[in-house]
Amino acid sequence: MAPRGVTQDPTAGSTAVVLSSGNAVAYSLSDDGVITLQSSAAADPSLVEASEATAIADATSSAAAQALAIAEAVVAGSAEAVSEAAEDAADEAADAAEHTEDVGVELQLAVAVASAFDDPDMDAGKASEELSAASAAREEAEDVVAAAEDAAAEALAAAEALVAAATAEDALPGAVESAQAAMVVVQEAAVASAAAEAELVALEAVEAAATAVATAMTDPDFDAVEAAAGVADARAEYSEATEVQAEAVAASTAAARLAIVVTNAVNLPQAASANAEAAEEALAEAEEAFEKVDVTDAEELAVAAEALANAEVTAETAAEVAESYADADAYVETLQEQAEAAVETAAAAAATADAATAVAEGADPAVDSARVVVFNPSSGGVTTEGGKLLIEETFTDTGGMKIEIPVEEGAYSEAADEHADALEEAEEALADSREATVEAQMAQLAAAAVDADDETVTAAEEAQAAADDAVAAYLEALAEAQEAETARLAAAATVEVSADGTQQTVKDANGFTATAITSDTGVLITLDVEPLTAALENLRVGALQEVVAVDGTPLVVRRTDSDDLLRYYNPDGSEATSANGESYAVSDLAALSLTFD
Repeated sequence: MAPRGVTQDPTAGSTAVVLSSGNAVAYSLSDDGVITLQSSAAADPSLVEASEATAIADATSSAAAQALAIAEAVVAGSAEAVSEAAEDAADEAADAAEHTEDVGVELQLAVAVASAFDDPDMDAGKASEELSAASAAREEAEDVVAAAEDAAAEALAAAEALVAAATAEDALPGAVESAQAAMVVVQEAAVASAAAEAELVALEAVEAAATAVATAMTDPDFDAVEAAAGVADARAEYSEATEVQAEAVAASTAAARLAIVVTNAVNLPQAASANAEAAEEALAEAEEAFEKVDVTDAEELAVAAEALANAEVTAETAAEVAESYADADAYVETLQEQAEAAVETAAAAAATADAATAVAEGADPAVDSARVVVFNPSSGGVTTEGGKLLIEETFTDTGGMKIEIPVEEGAYSEAADEHADALEEAEEALADSREATVEAQMAQLAAAAVDADDETVTAAEEAQAAADDAVAAYLEALAEAQEAETARLAAAATVEVSADGTQQTVKDANGFTATAITSDTGVLITLDVEPLTAALENLRVGALQEVVAVDGTPLVVRRTDSDDLLRYYNPDGSEATSANGESYAVSDLAALSLTFD
């Protein structure tokens, strides 16, 4: 599916991409940093079917092309055609890589020019000065490279002379050591020369950028707008070049693979014949060795007999394979039949893919499959599909992240709504209680006045009673909100990650929990008994697992090969028993322990 249109609204901070299928992907960023991603094709069945059919068509088409190439090469008796095609594809890939590198350089220059126009301190004079400095640095680097190359050449010449002297018949004592020391100097000189060359390349790039900037700065018709447009054009060209290169590399890889397969197919009859001859020779040697065995030596006789039997089987198999390829006409006919069948399969797959693609492209965007991701940097995010909640993320009070995944979407949504309503009621009750408390305090102040009458005192008592009732109502609403939150969490699997990422707590759909704490030395994973039992049941026979008992004792668990029982050992390898002298059981364990190497 290719993009059919792109729409951007800078004022709204949104971008929408319409695909050839008619489905759309939208992105928006609000003023307060809320990011919204929406795709109308997240689960469109017709698109999935079209994608799968296209993949099958591509695979069968490649198989058909390979079968045809093999048949044609075997008929011709040579794989030269596919080998030449592979070489051509490799050349095209190399050309594409070179072009991409050149375009990349142009992009770097365009970015340098645009950056210069964004610099308020940059002008033609400063650009000229920077160019002069860059040119001087490049010239100095060229001198350094020349000197390094001369030094490397001199070191190599001296080393060659010393090596020749060390390998002569009349070599003097210590000549070998001198030659070895000279070779070390050669290596050091080569490293220095390579470093100087790399520095020169970097400075040449700096000079090229400075040249581009100076040229642009002295052009009266060139401005920041032109510079920005140049970057956009260069970036588009670079993107296109990288795509072309990727396609060329893929084509080259496929061509090289095809050449190998075809060459093997062409050489297969000859290789099978050679293998049969080699197997016959090996059989003859095994027969000769068997005849020379001391029949009174049972062990030697058994070894020779086994070797002879293996040689006979190998020779028989190799002969059958060689015979199957001996008839060249039959071999060619078989390959041609395979190619024809592959072509028919590919044609059928292509027709299926075309039909599936037509259905997908003619379908309206599937509203029911729309996937929406909304992320608020201040609170968290939610992911929905077709209006159904998939994931809810919230920040914790300590800066971590809690992720909730509904076990049953309907039950979770209902519990979440009830929790939201309960929270709202609790907040309203809190506001009412605060207001009632303030009124009670004001009434008590009035009642405490010297001139307060009975009516004022009674009003104060009533206000205090109302405040007490309001506080009680708030506490009741808060308890209901907590119960609603518990119900909401029970309807979802949750993952809570600490702010520094060193602690993760997971609750699955069955209510089982696990906590992983990461330190510099390893990870400690605390599990409920049921999931801990399941984890240890997955141990391979003979595998070891570090664990920690409920009482804090470090242990090592091993599953034996003699039965399905777990064995418990102390870290020193001795058998481990609990404080009461009995063997440990999974119920005595608290955590798995993973130690970093």
